[in-house]
Parts: sequence; structure tokens; C-alpha cells
Amino acid sequence: MSVRAVIFDLGNTLIDCSITSWKDFMVEGLGRTYSCLAEIVPNPPDFELFRAEAETSIAERPFIPQSIPFEKRLQDALSAVGVGLDSDGLEELAEAFFQPVEASLSVAPDVVVVLEEFRSRGCRMAIVSNTPWGSNARIWRGALDRFGLTGYFDAIAFSAEVGWRKPSREIFEWVLERLQMAPENCVFVGDSPKEDIAGALNVGMRTVFKRTPRWANEPPRGVAAIGRLVELLELLDGGRLPSLGTRRR
Repeated sequence: MSVRAVIFDLGNTLIDCSITSWKDFMVEGLGRTYSCLAEIVPNPPDFELFRAEAETSIAERPFIPQSIPFEKRLQDALSAVGVGLDSDGLEELAEAFFQPVEASLSVAPDVVVVLEEFRSRGCRMAIVSNTPWGSNARIWRGALDRFGLTGYFDAIAFSAEVGWRKPSREIFEWVLERLQMAPENCVFVGDSPKEDIAGALNVGMRTVFKRTPRWANEPPRGVAAIGRLVELLELLDGGRLPSLGTRRR
């Protein structure tokens, strides 16, 4: 089958992030969040109690396929320490937590080159992305707009909007439906062996693993790998994409 659509992960595939330690980011983010909280409520809870509850509530739950919004996680933590906030207050705290993310994002020069080439070939393109900690998709849509990438894509599936996280079948099937493409006509490109590669293989797509210098992840056996996005063109043009394996149910 020919490749008629290319579907990308976002973070560390199309957009790079200079944050090297998400654990440190969590600690610093909770400090910013608490400072913001102290300006909103007259008697804020003890910081250590808040931090303990927030670290538990905000942490990712890889065994839960549904996406839990960051504001809901934060609300649970605040409720546990006796604080109630309306949606505007929760949104303000979320903005404080994620405030440094925008400045940490960048796009490699070859990304636009690759997207332009696929567009010139008539390939449909899409994004399937898990938003970190259930963060609001507007952060990531804003980054796509800022880098001039939004217009290249026929469909964009953020877990915070779709309600499902990779590797769940539902988020991949959501984007396939909007592309009106059969999975065997699609290639998925991403940097996570479990979320991207295993998830896409499970719905019947072919896959390409994007190596990321900061992570030691290696692709599963038999999966093609690239170091830079431009190598994807060489891989497809050279006919070196592995054939479809058996789809898992």
C-alpha cells in the first residue's frame, strides 16, 4: 500500500523542548502555582501540604487511558487541603504552572522543509499528541501558530481535547476518521516506543521512530528509526519502510 498520510507526534518530533528535567519543572511549577494561589485566597494552606497533595494529583497516570485535565487534577489537590476555586482561578493557577513552557519550545529548520515536501506530494498530515499532565491544548495550539505550522495539518488530536491518551486506540482512530484514511495507508512518526510506536502499530499503521538525544529510548525491533525529520523523506523515497506486521487486537 502507498503512503497517503503522515501522522506525527508533537513533542520531540515536530517541536523540541529545552526542559531537561520534568521533575525539576514540577517542583518549580508548584512553587509558582502556590505564589499565585497566595494572591487569590486570603488564607492559603501550608505549602508543604499543598505540594504533597499536588504532586500526587498532578502526576501522570500511565495506566489510565483517559486524559484528565490539569485543572481537574489541581482542583482535587486544592480540595484535599480545604481550598475551593472557580474555573477562572484554576485557569490562573494552571497558567502560572506552565508559564515557562512557551519559552522552552523551538522547531528545527528541517521541520518546515519536510512538511512543505509532503504537502507538495499531496500527502495528508495530522498530529496526535498527549498534552503533558493534562495541560490545556491552547498552549500547544499556540506554539503551532507561533511557529507557522498549524496550516500544514488536516487534523490535530490533542489528548486534552479528544479525551483519550496514546497508546489508546481511540485517539488514533479519532484522527483516522477525520483524515478519512485507512491505517495501512498511514505512517506514524514519534519518539515514544510505547505511546507512539506500539499505539500506532496496534491500529495497523506503519511506524517510524524519531530518536531524541536527551532520551535513551530505542525503537522496537523491526521499526525504522531516524535522527532528524528530514531523514523521513529519504526513508520513504528509498522504499525502506518496513511492511505491515500483524495488527494486535
